[in-house]
Amino acid sequence: MRLLPFCAELLLIGISYAWLRRERYLRWVIPLSLAFAPNIIMVGSLGGQIDIGITVFVALSLIALNLDKPIIAWAFFGLGMLIKLQTVIVFPLLVVLTFRRYGWKKLAIGLAVGAVVGGTYLLPFALGMGLQKALFPIYGAPGIVVSTQVWGYTFWSIVTPQTPGIPLAPMEYWINETTPLFGTLTYRHVALTLFAIYVLLICTAAWKNAGEKREFVWAAALYFGFFMFPTEIVGKYLFYAVVLSIFSVAQDRRMWLLACGIVYTSS
Repeated sequence: MRLLPFCAELLLIGISYAWLRRERYLRWVIPLSLAFAPNIIMVGSLGGQIDIGITVFVALSLIALNLDKPIIAWAFFGLGMLIKLQTVIVFPLLVVLTFRRYGWKKLAIGLAVGAVVGGTYLLPFALGMGLQKALFPIYGAPGIVVSTQVWGYTFWSIVTPQTPGIPLAPMEYWINETTPLFGTLTYRHVALTLFAIYVLLICTAAWKNAGEKREFVWAAALYFGFFMFPTEIVGKYLFYAVVLSIFSVAQDRRMWLLACGIVYTSS
C-alpha cells in the first residue's frame, strides 16, 4: 500500500527539480522542502495515502499551463480525476486560465482531451461492471461521510460551540451535516455556499490577472479553502495546500510564510 505513494512522492520531487532546473537556488530548495516536509512524508510514503498521486497530476497540469501547453494540462487533469475526486478543485482555475490565455477553442479542445483520457481508461471497467459502478469512486464518494468534522481544526472548529476552558474543543464530537444551522439552512448548505463564494473570489483574481504566471499560488489558495470550508474534511486534507504552497514559492517568494506555517501546523 505504501509503494505507489512512495514512488509518487519521488516523482513529485523530480518534477519540481525538472521544472525549476534553470533556477539557481530554487531547483534545490523546493525539491528538498518537498522531500523533508513531515506532513508530506506522513501522508505519502509513511501513511500510504493515494492523495500524493493527485498532487502529482495537479502539479503536472499547472506546470503545463505555466509552459503554455493547455491541452497537455487538461490531459493531466483527466488522469488526476481517475485517482480521486479532489482533483476537481483545480477545475475552475484551469477553465478560467485556459479561456483567458488561449481562447474558447483551446478550452473546448482541452475539455475534450481530458474527457477522452479519462473515458479511455474507464471504458473496460464500464464494459465489465457497468457505467454506474465504474463511476462510483467519482460521483459516489461525496456523502459517504455525513458528519461535520468539527474536530478537524477547520472553519467548523471555530464556529461550533466550544468546551469552556479548552481552546478549539467543540462541545459536540459528531454533528450531522444535515443539521439545521440557520433556519432551514443546514451545515452542508452553509459550507457549500461559503466554499462557492471563496472559489469565485479566487477565480475572479485569476481572471483579472490571467497574464501573470501564478498558477500554483491560486491553486494553493483553492485547496486551502477546500480544507477550511466543506463539512466532511479532516486534518489530512490540508496536505494538498501544503504541497502546492511549496511549489508556489517559485512564483511568489512571499508564499514561504504560508508554506512554512501550514507545513508546521499540519505536521
